[in-house]
Amino acid sequence: MQLVDELSMIYTTCLMVWATFAHKKRPMAQFLLAVALIALALFITGYYHYLQDPKFHQNMYAFLTIVVLVRSMFIMERNIRPTFKKQKEARAHLPAPERKRQEDRDQQILTTMWIMIGMGLTIFLGGFAIWNLDNMYCSKLRVWRRELGLPWGLLLEGHGWWHLMTGTGAYFYITWGIWLRHCLNGRQDEFELYWPQVPRRRICEIYRIMYNVIVLYIYPKDSRLEKRQFVGILLASSVVKNISSLFIQNAVHA
Repeated sequence: MQLVDELSMIYTTCLMVWATFAHKKRPMAQFLLAVALIALALFITGYYHYLQDPKFHQNMYAFLTIVVLVRSMFIMERNIRPTFKKQKEARAHLPAPERKRQEDRDQQILTTMWIMIGMGLTIFLGGFAIWNLDNMYCSKLRVWRRELGLPWGLLLEGHGWWHLMTGTGAYFYITWGIWLRHCLNGRQDEFELYWPQVPRRRICEIYRIMYNVIVLYIYPKDSRLEKRQFVGILLASSVVKNISSLFIQNAVHA
């Protein structure tokens, strides 16, 4: 199961590599790239199963992720930034007001995309750092979690934070990638970024739940451990439900 959990990261990133490099390429080039990536994924799978070294998996995953990000950022700058020669030549025939509107639009899109990249990378790398710390100090963290109990022991679940933070970072990348693909196809005016926001009512609900749980945890009417554990689970499930509901919405829509 551990191999399935870790190798799925490699397979997903290989799909991203194909989608990034195969855009607007000839069918034969797309096919050859797919064959090469399948061979690479099989090699990583076999060698990792033989080596049994987590560092090999981490290095390969980091390498593929860096390749995808660098290539995507290069494509974004080359094809969208108004000051590049390619964009100027494509808009040379347009009237001055329309050309100015498109340049301002693309500049605003680029600014927003770079903010998304920065936020996504920060969250993703933060999760990656927590994952490594969890692997290094696993035995100590287990002792601390037992001493703290629920719900506060959940805060030391490094592997859980790794999944939440890298999943959020991947969500930023996928949203950026979808938007970038539409822009590369010249459809900037047909799509806009719709970023989910937390409604004020939902924030108040989360605060109310957290307050009630803290009061019950610190000043329990009875000292039974089962009740405090149940309250901890209630807090965790309520917060996860409210946060996860934000990501159900489509980030890019027509």
